[in-house]
Amino acid sequence: MSFSQSKFLTLSPLNQKKKLAYAIREYLDSRQPLSYISDMLGWYTHAVGCDIAVPHGSRDWQILHERLVQEIEAIGQYNDIKLFDDIASHNGEGIIVLDNIRAPYNVGGIMRSAEAFHAAKVVMCGITPTPDNAKVVRSAMNVPIQTEYCEQTLDAVTRYRQQGDCIIAVEKTKTSADISTLTGLPPIGRRVIVLGNEEFGIAEDVLSVSDMIVHIPLSGSKNSLNVCTAAGIAMYCLLNHS
Repeated sequence: MSFSQSKFLTLSPLNQKKKLAYAIREYLDSRQPLSYISDMLGWYTHAVGCDIAVPHGSRDWQILHERLVQEIEAIGQYNDIKLFDDIASHNGEGIIVLDNIRAPYNVGGIMRSAEAFHAAKVVMCGITPTPDNAKVVRSAMNVPIQTEYCEQTLDAVTRYRQQGDCIIAVEKTKTSADISTLTGLPPIGRRVIVLGNEEFGIAEDVLSVSDMIVHIPLSGSKNSLNVCTAAGIAMYCLLNHS
């Protein structure tokens, strides 16, 4: 299955590089036409703002492939087979928005849960590390899930709200609702789940534009959960049932 430019641009910069390296290898093994990888090289150079001359022959393509692999391996990110086509065709439902989550292992774990519950995308905002971070990739275990970066969480949730999606913030407040008792929710594909910073929670401006604020009922003395654990519970409640 061949990528389109629009699908290629949904990948993170690191995954774009991986996809290009993988496609070149496919060409060198006579499984893709020259036009396909030439187009992809153009998409890549445009996306990352660099200038790479189109190789003139198989040897030059081989050199470019080796260079890309070396760059990827330098941060321990290269595996021989990547499920890029699975990523491109991943037609999940529901969006996960991460508001300034600090720890890369939490982000990777949330990506794994998002894929397990068949979410459509994970949006990293603010200081949230992206799949370019080696620790994120290691904990995510290369799950085929779409990702996106947005500098401001408020901009991301506002965009989805303007599209008619329901913003559901997972945060304990004086008025938050028990997540296990929610009724009358929109279709799963219209649900946007927002998870906040491990220490400070979701920003006030994001809470103020959320359609729902929900909490996970707890009875222990600590009365808090790791954000990765909370994310899994929230996705079970909000993406697993219509």
